[in-house]
Amino acid sequence: MDRPARRCAAPGSSGSFHAASLEHTAALTHRALGDLETAAAAMDRSNRARPTHERTHRAVFSGILAEMLLDLGRLDEACQAWTTLLDEHANVRCGRADSAVALMRARLRPHARIPATAALLQRSGTGSQGRTANGP
Repeated sequence: MDRPARRCAAPGSSGSFHAASLEHTAALTHRALGDLETAAAAMDRSNRARPTHERTHRAVFSGILAEMLLDLGRLDEACQAWTTLLDEHANVRCGRADSAVALMRARLRPHARIPATAALLQRSGTGSQGRTANGP
């Protein structure tokens, strides 16, 4: 079997694309086309297919998934995705992940009175008054 054929036959791959990368690309495409429902489903599949050692990608893409879910009005599911972001963020050093956490705080502030949201804000270092651990 030649090398490209072996790559195609590898579990979790589609041609030379890993399944997680393929789903991620599909998610971003559907999002750009305004189809958030399909985009969120593809991003969720991408995160589930992603290898465990790809913590940085999972952190950043969980943040993107959460944004889409919130835009769809699915706050509880968005909170679950943001929980994954915070879980992974604790183990990575990445500006994109830091930015995803900052965006999470901004997007959740209007919902700060909801217990699940308040817990995420508190865990991320922001109380419901909008203060971080390092100041305002």
